[in-house]
Amino acid sequence: MDKKISESLDDEESHRAQDTIVENSLLNSILNLKYSAAVICLFGVASALLVQIATRILNISIPGMQALAQLLAVWASFLVVANLEFENKHIRVNYFVKKLPSNLSNIIDVAIVSVSIVFAAGIFLSAVVGTMSSMEATIPTLGLPTSTIHAAPLLGMFSTSQSRLVRTSAC
Repeated sequence: MDKKISESLDDEESHRAQDTIVENSLLNSILNLKYSAAVICLFGVASALLVQIATRILNISIPGMQALAQLLAVWASFLVVANLEFENKHIRVNYFVKKLPSNLSNIIDVAIVSVSIVFAAGIFLSAVVGTMSSMEATIPTLGLPTSTIHAAPLLGMFSTSQSRLVRTSAC
């Protein structure tokens, strides 16, 4: 009996592993590269904030630590979003929707997709306008172009679109 249960669990675990493993080695390498870059960004956020706290305690001023932490947090977020979409590991909010009658559930699903598209278009347009209008500006404390902040959502949207297309073509 225990052997059947363990075999069943092994089958479920291998099925879950197959859901997250990408057959294409190039895509797998890109996913790993984006996760690695996100980890480096998160480490940078933590380091910048720790340096900022330490320098405040010591009454030393190192400009740009807060701006650097914000920049790296934005990049980490958008690097991970596309990977989570590709692996179908994003947060689902449809638990209660599934409990409703199918007609109402379908209407709510369409509404959720519609609102998601509107918000995605808003983020995309804001990022494009922000990038174009800030090409000459720099983040004063870092000396980086301001467009580096606005480029993160564009990269994230592009990667998310690619992930969605790859997932739908694989089905």
